[in-house]
Amino acid sequence: MGKRVPVSNRVWTFFRNIHHITRLGQKIGVSISVVNSEFDPRQRDAYLHEVKTKIQQAKRPLVLFLDPDTGLQPMRCRPEHIASWEIEALWPHLNAHEFLILYQHARHTSNWRESVADELSSLCGCMKAHIVQSDEVGKDVAFICIEKEEAAHHLWVITPEAADCCLPYRTWRPNKNHKRASNGPQGEKNL
Repeated sequence: MGKRVPVSNRVWTFFRNIHHITRLGQKIGVSISVVNSEFDPRQRDAYLHEVKTKIQQAKRPLVLFLDPDTGLQPMRCRPEHIASWEIEALWPHLNAHEFLILYQHARHTSNWRESVADELSSLCGCMKAHIVQSDEVGKDVAFICIEKEEAAHHLWVITPEAADCCLPYRTWRPNKNHKRASNGPQGEKNL
């Protein structure tokens, strides 16, 4: 896990109203847009379309912050969750070096942070997920962050043994000194 940084109570108070975030953008010189429509779980497709439209209209580069009531769906998707398929539908709309950040409330397991980070990673092309949390405020919440990398830099190999997870293998880039692919972990060939 990375470096721990305390989060000020002033920051937590600031974010109690979603529209305060736009004032923060003004203070730091960035554009922040909020999807202002009320979420209706029976109309997920329409809401998702609106989010995609906001992404297309956004000044780039961007950070897509998803704030469902409790985070990524566990086994079943309920109104308070973002569905796995919704993450998969949004991810292609981000460009290289842009971020997806997901608010996640604790699940009923001790390793919920790592579990959700792994799930989110698998939904986002197996990019590395980072967990951001505070030990002082909101111990039962975390932000799971993924930066989209350039697609040409990775080859994703899924073997039957690793069907439940994805491991990134650096792609082999031919040059005049190398004539064949090198072996990666577990004997897999990098192409």
